[in-house]
Amino acid sequence: MEGMILHNCQYALITYEASQSMIQFEWKEKPTPREKFKETLCLYASLVEDKQPKTLFVNAVNQRITVTQDLQEWHDREIIPRYHKAGVEKMAFLIPNHIFSEVTHKKTFESKQAKELMTTQFFKDEAKALGWLQEGLKRDSNANMVSRSA
Repeated sequence: MEGMILHNCQYALITYEASQSMIQFEWKEKPTPREKFKETLCLYASLVEDKQPKTLFVNAVNQRITVTQDLQEWHDREIIPRYHKAGVEKMAFLIPNHIFSEVTHKKTFESKQAKELMTTQFFKDEAKALGWLQEGLKRDSNANMVSRSA
């Protein structure tokens, strides 16, 4: 799926799919220093606030950073509330097929605040992740927007 490129750097590619009310974030294979990781996520959160999508898709298959406990806490405190305030309802992660990465990603979103503010799921199949994001959402053909179905 190709959308409008919002940001492209050595660490990540961020695109916007207006017709699906979705921002996609894809980590590149370059090892990401801690401060660049935080900087990139802050930029992503700003783009989410600007575009106000209903869904987020993160391709973390190539992510090259260990998300430590303090980074998880920072993410929960600084980033998750921004997604919620922007109106994000669902977030899907495409994760690699190794247990350490799976546990790390899931741990980042296991806090009470993260669970209460939006629905997050983890996938190893991109088509299933994208399909899940669109479940429960419908297109408003007049405004070309996506809204929550009843």
